Amino acid sequence: MTKRNKPTKLQDLENTILTISLTNFEQKLFNHLLAVCKCYSLKTTIRVAGGWVRDKLLGRESNDIDLALDDMLGSTFGKYVNRYQTEVLKEKEATMAIIKSNPNLSKHLETTRMKIFGQWIDFTNLRKDDFAKGGEEFQNGKKENQEKEENKKKETKEEKEKESEKESEEENQNIKNKTKKHTIGSTGQKIYLGDPTTDAHRRDLTINAMFYNIHSKSIEDFTGYGINDLKNGIIRTPLPPLETFTDDPLRILRLIKYSTRYGFQIHEETEKSVNNEKLLHALRNNISKERISSELQSILSSDRPYVGFKKLCKLNIYSAIFYHRDYYQESFPQTALNNLKKLKPFLIDVPKIRTPAVILGCLLLPYCKLVMKKKKNTIQMSNVILFENLCFPKKISSQVGLLHQGVNQFIEILPTIEEISRSELGLIVRTYRESWFDVIVLCKIFSPHSGDFNTITQKINDLQLNEAWNLRPLLNGGDIKRILQIKKGPLIGKAIQAAFKHQLDFPNLNKKGLEDFLSETFK
Repeated sequence: MTKRNKPTKLQDLENTILTISLTNFEQKLFNHLLAVCKCYSLKTTIRVAGGWVRDKLLGRESNDIDLALDDMLGSTFGKYVNRYQTEVLKEKEATMAIIKSNPNLSKHLETTRMKIFGQWIDFTNLRKDDFAKGGEEFQNGKKENQEKEENKKKETKEEKEKESEKESEEENQNIKNKTKKHTIGSTGQKIYLGDPTTDAHRRDLTINAMFYNIHSKSIEDFTGYGINDLKNGIIRTPLPPLETFTDDPLRILRLIKYSTRYGFQIHEETEKSVNNEKLLHALRNNISKERISSELQSILSSDRPYVGFKKLCKLNIYSAIFYHRDYYQESFPQTALNNLKKLKPFLIDVPKIRTPAVILGCLLLPYCKLVMKKKKNTIQMSNVILFENLCFPKKISSQVGLLHQGVNQFIEILPTIEEISRSELGLIVRTYRESWFDVIVLCKIFSPHSGDFNTITQKINDLQLNEAWNLRPLLNGGDIKRILQIKKGPLIGKAIQAAFKHQLDFPNLNKKGLEDFLSETFK
């Protein structure tokens, strides 16, 4: 592990004293965990890690409490917490779930989740295994033997302390067995309990690598960068970037997410390292699509999604994310970046609730003309990429697919827009509802004849069809049956469609006039 030299131009952080103001819940939780340690004579140091510390220092509240343990796995400590619940507090055990490590998907640590005082809390051990070598064992002869010896001494000490209490001793042995079981994980990876310095350097960003020690009630910045980078608005990795990103390529997206969320500047060395073919290949092939989708949706839901995805394109991450093996072309990333630049002035008029779909629609415009046949349906390729390839929610995937369908349809009707009937245009607007304006925006970006689409907008407004989806039919199915004197059959559907088209073509028509039209048409 190659550690950075500490900053030379910034003030010495070792003497900097920062404090965090705890909520009533946080104080209650930390006191509870300290009581568990005291009750069972645990030497464990408990630290709150990562985002909670960052947000607290920024003056933001956070419910994301991740706890790091220095001498045991989270599942082991969870056992102690539940013993305390039942033996001391005489209460039910807390709900506990264990999420196994999976180095093949860059999930290196086992995580234990517990619901304590009504809130989910995560426990992990401090990390030490050499992730950057692909999850292999961290081999270092003397250290390995020393750690084994120390663990053996700890187990012997625990056994002596519990010798006089048979029931407690049996429970403690179960806990140790559980620890031993997970020391060699299900993937065959050896796990070594780490130290906070190594753990901090193995995290994604310096601003996420600080700890809050609940015993000393102090902030710990073992990378030497975290506090200053938070003060100066800098995003950088604790280790050389390639090493950090090789540990987990998803961190490339997290880099963009936090830079976007806080408006921080990405450090030059960190930014340069991103455009690496091996890293992008690993991001595309080795990271679960659910994790990628989660990070992309975080960027989309931020206050500056346009900025985030512009960075994604500029850093050439597009090729790893929006990739389809059969249709992807090398020109797509630059096309998407150019499209985003064209989109910026239009975003002023796009409501925030529809902005995510418009941004994704813009990014995926290179796929706009491509469709896939599935059974009897034709699906836009953008929908396939988002829903199937990236596991995006069906709602937003379908929205983007609908926008691209609209782009193709509006481009098709553009040459004949002057001759198109009010009913035909109204039915098109009803298909896309309030998103018809978003379709026009994407048309202007996609087509070289962007100004021509103003004629469609103008005609929709002139014909007062801009909210055509809110128009209620004057006649329903029951009315149709009565007028045509039939009970059922395909004729009803045809009559309903004809009636509504006639209503659109003659907006001043009343119900009686529409009934007369139907009687004459289907007599």
